[in-house]
Amino acid sequence: MVSKLRISDLDVYVDKESDVNLDNGDTIEDKAKPGSKVKFDFKLNNDFTDDDEINIEEIMVTITIEGVDDGGDLEEETDTFDLDQDSNTRKELEFDIPLNVKEDEYNVIIEAKGDDKNSVEHSAKWELTLNVDRKSHEVVINSYTLSPISVGCNRKSTLEVEIMNIGANDEDEARLTIKNSDLGIDVDEPNIKLSEDPDDDENTYEKKVSIELPENLKAGNYQIETRAYYNNNILEDVKTAVLEVKDCPKEEII
Repeated sequence: MVSKLRISDLDVYVDKESDVNLDNGDTIEDKAKPGSKVKFDFKLNNDFTDDDEINIEEIMVTITIEGVDDGGDLEEETDTFDLDQDSNTRKELEFDIPLNVKEDEYNVIIEAKGDDKNSVEHSAKWELTLNVDRKSHEVVINSYTLSPISVGCNRKSTLEVEIMNIGANDEDEARLTIKNSDLGIDVDEPNIKLSEDPDDDENTYEKKVSIELPENLKAGNYQIETRAYYNNNILEDVKTAVLEVKDCPKEEII
């Protein structure tokens, strides 16, 4: 029996760009990059006629981007839903492309499956190609953790930062700065070497900053700004953490 479940329209959004009315076998025009959001907006049809009076039930759509996650697949799926005869519906699924993705072509598989009242399976399958490109130079702050984010009597905290090279070239002059004058934080590390290969241990660089606050520091919120550069002076990424400092109640002398 010919499947009565059909993919009839597909639009793909890569970040702010759109490629509409794609067909099975197409290559998505807009290239993704590390960290891109890729959204698939598709329409499904139940091609049974009103005279057939056959719904397709428990439909699930699965989209797989093969090999994009450090050699592994990324997969998203819809909740199950039903389609009445001679009707259609639109669904969306969205992916975050990993930062450590390699520049390459990736196969995208869209597969829909459901059953009719006679327990006959109906399915539709499309395949697309997604290209991932990397800028010549791009150094980003990959992780950024301040713990604890609020201090009182115990005036200690720790900031852990990791920068990553997601560009297409090795970097010999990456730079990391972490600063707040009120807290006495003044980290400036130039000439950091970062490999362009996501599989290389030197693709990332980690920095741990122990923060010890003076007892007389005023209560308030203190912004700790971290910056990542390439060529030592070309700013690529900025992140800010806020450390809340509370007054330490003095013990009453009885």
